[in-house]
Amino acid sequence: MAFEHPQTVEKVEIRTDGAPAPAWMFSQGVRKGPILQVSGQGPQDPATGEYPSTTAT
Repeated sequence: MAFEHPQTVEKVEIRTDGAPAPAWMFSQGVRKGPILQVSGQGPQDPATGEYPSTTAT
């Protein structure tokens, strides 16, 4: 496997309609070379944008 200098590897934003929209101006994920970073947030109903008022037990 050839090594690429980190500054020459393209950074690609990852987005999907199958997950809640990210908060503020964050991406849902970013891929840079072989590394994938994903963001997460609390439970949100994608249909309504509401956060459930119950907690897991």
